[in-house]
Amino acid sequence: RGNEFWLEVMERRLVLVSEQLGLTDEQSEAFQKTHREASVGFFDQRVKVQEARQHLMEAASAPGFGVDTLRHLIADVGRQQVKLDSLVTETMLQEMEILDEDQRRQYIQILPVNRFGGRSGRGGPDSENGGRRHRR
Repeated sequence: RGNEFWLEVMERRLVLVSEQLGLTDEQSEAFQKTHREASVGFFDQRVKVQEARQHLMEAASAPGFGVDTLRHLIADVGRQQVKLDSLVTETMLQEMEILDEDQRRQYIQILPVNRFGGRSGRGGPDSENGGRRHRR
């Protein structure tokens, strides 16, 4: 997925957060600035994650693949994902600094990790659906 897709996702998220938390105009502008500054890093790191996954897929499907090579490539996927997760986490912390105490409490409740039980899909309110969102 290209940058345009992710920009649209970020914009929809900003609208949702703004509505749910009742952001002031100043807070909304601060969120937009945070997203603009973070977006380049997000996009670049997303590409690195995708490239690492692609290298892994190619190596795993190649004839005579080496287990040590796959271990190395799997570790690289993990390293790249950790970097992306760190960028996302830092952005979320920056967003939280913009919010007042009540808004921060609400923000924590609307985070995807709470709604969908985290990346593993366990323990969230939708866990009976394998952690997947219900389509409406």
